[in-house]
Amino acid sequence: MNSAHSFSTATILIVDDQAGARATMKGLLANQGYHLEFAASGQEALEKVEAIIPDVILLDVMMPDMDGFEVCRQLRKNPTLAELPIIMLTALDDRESLSQGMEAGADDFMSKPVDRFLLRARLKNITRLNRFRSLYEARQKSEMTRQKAAQQQHIIAFLGQRALELSDLALFFDEALSLLRSILQIDQLYLLQSAPSATSNNPNLRLIHSTSASEPPTHDFSGEITNVLGFALRQTDHVDIEDIHQPHSLHIPSYFLQQDIQQLTIKAIGRSKDRWGLLCLGERRTRVYTQEELQLLRSVISIFTSAVERHEVHKKLQYELSHDSVTGLPNREHFERILDDSLAQNLRTLQLLGVALLRINNLHPLTHSLGQQTRRLIRKGVTHVIQQHLTEACEIASLSGDQFGILFSRLQKPEEVTQRMRPVIEALSQPIDIEGFPIHILITCGIALAPLHASERNELLRYADTANDQAIQLGETIAVFEPVEKTYAPHHFLLAAEIHQAIKNREFFLEFQPKVDLETSAPIGAEALVRWSHPKRGRMAPNLFIEVAEQTALIRPLTRLIIEEALQAMETWDVDQIEGFRLAINLSPSTLYDPHFIPTLEELLKQYDCRPEHLIFEVTETAVLSHFDLANRTLQALLEKGIHIAIDDFGTGYSSLNYLSKLHVNELKLDRSYVITLDNKRTYTIVKYIIQMSRELGLKVIAEGIEDQPLVDTLKEMGCRLGQGYFYSRPLPNDAFISYLAEHTPT
Repeated sequence: MNSAHSFSTATILIVDDQAGARATMKGLLANQGYHLEFAASGQEALEKVEAIIPDVILLDVMMPDMDGFEVCRQLRKNPTLAELPIIMLTALDDRESLSQGMEAGADDFMSKPVDRFLLRARLKNITRLNRFRSLYEARQKSEMTRQKAAQQQHIIAFLGQRALELSDLALFFDEALSLLRSILQIDQLYLLQSAPSATSNNPNLRLIHSTSASEPPTHDFSGEITNVLGFALRQTDHVDIEDIHQPHSLHIPSYFLQQDIQQLTIKAIGRSKDRWGLLCLGERRTRVYTQEELQLLRSVISIFTSAVERHEVHKKLQYELSHDSVTGLPNREHFERILDDSLAQNLRTLQLLGVALLRINNLHPLTHSLGQQTRRLIRKGVTHVIQQHLTEACEIASLSGDQFGILFSRLQKPEEVTQRMRPVIEALSQPIDIEGFPIHILITCGIALAPLHASERNELLRYADTANDQAIQLGETIAVFEPVEKTYAPHHFLLAAEIHQAIKNREFFLEFQPKVDLETSAPIGAEALVRWSHPKRGRMAPNLFIEVAEQTALIRPLTRLIIEEALQAMETWDVDQIEGFRLAINLSPSTLYDPHFIPTLEELLKQYDCRPEHLIFEVTETAVLSHFDLANRTLQALLEKGIHIAIDDFGTGYSSLNYLSKLHVNELKLDRSYVITLDNKRTYTIVKYIIQMSRELGLKVIAEGIEDQPLVDTLKEMGCRLGQGYFYSRPLPNDAFISYLAEHTPT
C-alpha cells in the first residue's frame, strides 16, 4: 500500500456522493490515528487512488454516473491496485448485490448505517495486516537486494580470479560473457577487438565473440569504423541507442541492423588513449538497466580492461624474452623450443626435417674495425636477405651474434635444404650496403637432417655446426654433415683382430626365431640371428661386435659367413610344405653399397641350391635412405631374383611415406619398442596408422617383441597378421628349430 504510511499512519479513502455520509464517516474515524481522504464520485475516486495509493477504500455502492461496482471493477483492472483492500458500503441487503460486489472485486461489505465498533475493528485488522505484509515485503526486498549485491560481488570476484588464472584471453572472454549474459538476461552480446590499420589512422575492429546462433562470430568492421563504433572507441565510454532502426545521428553498422535486436548498448574496453575494443549489448526491445546492473557492467568492463592490459604486458614480455632485439627474429631459446616440437611431430608424422646454421665468419673483425653500430646493421641486413629468399615452410632465428638458424619441416627429400639455402648464400656473397658503404661478409652454411643424422635437438645442432666447419675446411660455402671417422681405443683394434680370426675359425653361428601367423600360431618363417661363441668370453650377442665389424672391412666376410650358415641350415628344413615360408637375414648398411654383394649372393645361391623366394633380407630405414639411389638399386636387384625385402625396426628411423612408396620392399617390421608399449595411446595410434598405411601400399607387417596373449589380441584387432617374440619362441639352435617346425606346422 502507500509506502509513505506503511509503518506509520494508514490512509483511508472514503468514496460517497453524499456530503453528510462523508461527514458521518469522518466523525466515526476521528481520533483513530488514520489519515482520511475523500472523493465525491466514482471518477474522482479513480483519479485520487492513482495519486495517493491508500491503504483501504470505503466505497459507497449507490452513486450517480458510476456506481461502486463499476469503480471496483476499474480499480481491479490496474495491476498496481490489484491487492488494495476495498470495503463496499451499501444500504442494499440482498444476495444479488453481495454477489455482484464480490464479482467486481470487493474484499468486504458493510451495511449502512455503519456500526461504529464493527467498522473500527475491521479497519484495525486490515491496516494491521497491511503493516505485516509491508514489513514482510520490505524484508524480502532487502534480502533480495542483499543477495543480489552478494551475487554480483561473487561474480566480480570470480571473474577477477579467472582473469588471473587463464592465460588464454579468448577462453576468459568466452567464460565471462557467457556468465554475464546468464546473470543479466541479455539477449545478445558481441565482443569487438581493435587493431592498428596499415592503411589509415583509423583502427580496424573485428568481431571475435558473438552469442548469436545464426552465424559464426567473424566479421570485419574496418570499413565502418567512422560510425557509432568509432565514436564509442575514441570519444566516450558508453553509447546507448534505444532503437537502432530509427534515424540516428551516428550511423549504425549494417551488421547490427541484420541482427534480431532493437536496442544497442556499447561500452568501451581499455583506457581512453588505448582502447582494446568494445562490448556491445543487444536487446530485442527497449530496456532500462538498473543501477545495480550498470554497476555490474562497469565492474566487468574494469576486469576486462585489467585482463587485457595484463595479457598485453605478458605478451610483450614473452616476445622480448623469446626474440632478438636487433633482428626481431626468434632467439636461440625460442628456436630450440620450436625444434623440439618439430622433432616430436616428426616422430608422429614420419617426415624429414632439416636444420641449416648460417654463420657470418668475419663478423668479429668487422665489428672490431667498424664498431657495434655496423655490427647491428650487418645482422639486420643478413636477416633481410634471408627473409627475402625464404618466404614459407621454415622457421628463421638468430642463435647468436654471428649465427642464424633455419628449420625446414616436411621435407620431401634430403637435398631440398641445400637447394633452398643456395640462393640465400649466393645473395649474401654479394656486398651488403651499410649506410652507403659496401661490406663483404664471409658466409658458410652447415646442414644436418633428422632423423638421418640425429633425432635429438642438441645433437642435431651440433652436427649442423660441425658441417659449418667442414664447409670451411673444404673451401665451400655450404655443406651437409658428414660423420667424421671415430678414433678407436686399443680394445677396438683387438676386437677387430679377434673377429677376423673368428671368421676364419667359423666361431660365429646362427639361431632362428620363428615367425608365426597370429591367427593360427603356425610358423610362416624365421629370422636368422648371429651369435659369437668366443673362446674366452663365451657366447656374445651381436651388439658387442657388429659395430666394430661395420667400422672395418670385416663386415663383408662376416655377411658372407652369415648367409652361408643360413643356407646350410635351410637345407636341413622341410619348408616346401609351408606356404610362403621365408628365412630373414639382416643386412648391414655397408652391404647395400658393396658392389661385391650381389655376385657373392648369386654364387652362394648356386652352391647351396637354395630357392631365392625362401629368403627375405631385412634392412634398416637409415641404411637405405643414407644413400637412397644406390641402396634402392641393390634392393631392386634382389627383388628381381625373387628375394623379398623388409624394412627392419620400422618407425625408429626416417619413415617418409614419399620414400616408402619408392622403395622396393615387401614387408615392414614393427620395432619392439612400439609393440611392448601398445597400451600407450600415442603408440597405439602410430602403430594402427602404420598397419593401415602398409595395407594400402600392399606391404605385409610383422610385429617384433610379442611377449603375451594380450599383445597378440591387440595386434590382431589392429589388423596385424604376422609376428615373432618370446611368447611364441626364443631364438633356437638349428636342431631345436627343426623340432619346433615339426611340432607346430599343421599337417
